[in-house]
Amino acid sequence: MYTLEKEVVGVQFGADLSIPSIAYSNDLVVMGKTYLELQKGINVLSVYLDCVGLMANPVKYHSLLLTVQKEKVLLNNCPPRVLQGEPMHVAETGDQIKYLGVFLDPWIGITADNPIGQLNLLLEKVGATHLKQTQKLYMLKQYIIPRLVYCCDYGDIKSTKLQEIDRLIRVAVKRWLHLENHVTDGLFYAHWQDGGLNITKLSKLIPRIQFKRCLASV
Repeated sequence: MYTLEKEVVGVQFGADLSIPSIAYSNDLVVMGKTYLELQKGINVLSVYLDCVGLMANPVKYHSLLLTVQKEKVLLNNCPPRVLQGEPMHVAETGDQIKYLGVFLDPWIGITADNPIGQLNLLLEKVGATHLKQTQKLYMLKQYIIPRLVYCCDYGDIKSTKLQEIDRLIRVAVKRWLHLENHVTDGLFYAHWQDGGLNITKLSKLIPRIQFKRCLASV
């Protein structure tokens, strides 16, 4: 990361900010304004991988380049980028690149994911276990819901779908705790000190996160 920031200019944001790379855990994005600069950053990554004895699989790495020529925006109007001597996969329009829980289309940008399908699968897996009721609630609050937050926040998930996600969570909890269908929603979202289950309501949390981010950028 230090070498990338030192040798690669990256993408310019305003007059004083340039970002050559983004890293989160083992997910790395190398950025550049031109094909040569982007390839230079990839070369730095190749040298690092060689030094630590790692071999990358270029097929699992995605590359794309948007260029402007005569008021037209062109996608990948250049040779494929090369990582450790092998050509990388070139992302085209319609490809779905998953990064940090959201899907990216090279032309559209962030595309809507299907969190409901993911939620149903996770709820089904937890419900099928022989865990205690309190353990299932712990899995829900500590693993399932946090896993959905990022996807729902950046995936342009509409309020109606967020409300459906909350409903599916309530249905699963009622089934786990053997609650009646007419139990009020306040039981699920009230703090445990007030006699509730203290479950996060995504239809309230996600808009609040997005609003705070908008205020911070002003």
